[in-house]
Amino acid sequence: IDCIYPDCLTLDRTNADCWSFPTLDIRIVSSRVPQYDNSGDVVGYVVVSETELYDKRREKCYDDIPVVQYTHVSSTLSQNVASSILLGQLHRFRELIMRRNNYILECAMLLWRMIKRGYKREILLAKLKRHLRMYPDTFGDTSFRSLFADIESMFHSPALVAHYVGGAPLAV
Repeated sequence: IDCIYPDCLTLDRTNADCWSFPTLDIRIVSSRVPQYDNSGDVVGYVVVSETELYDKRREKCYDDIPVVQYTHVSSTLSQNVASSILLGQLHRFRELIMRRNNYILECAMLLWRMIKRGYKREILLAKLKRHLRMYPDTFGDTSFRSLFADIESMFHSPALVAHYVGGAPLAV
């Protein structure tokens, strides 16, 4: 590394956890999984790594900085074109996220933020359902229905709203 970077450039470790670290827009999360023999004794460990979405703007130091993530529904974009933002993000999530719970959380937060910006709930949910129907085996689900139900359930969770996006839950 010394021959590539100048001496004035230093690398500071920003996290104390060696099992999880962010890189670009993903967080790589690793865990040690024990391996057992036939008698139930631990014979070794395997390190398993998964990815979840990482957004630096969610860190506490950015709390006081207002960030507009999606255009308002009243902008010059048509409702149909503007709500295609949802499909782009869903494809991005499907490619980046390996943890089912993180996928559910990110989808729910995306829906909540877009509805808060004036997008029609029915249109967004229909696009979400259509997208999930196209990829029913995402996260090993045999049907899109269970994943859709979990996203919808998380979407109405007061804990989601209070912790991640602020404000009150949306009416069903």
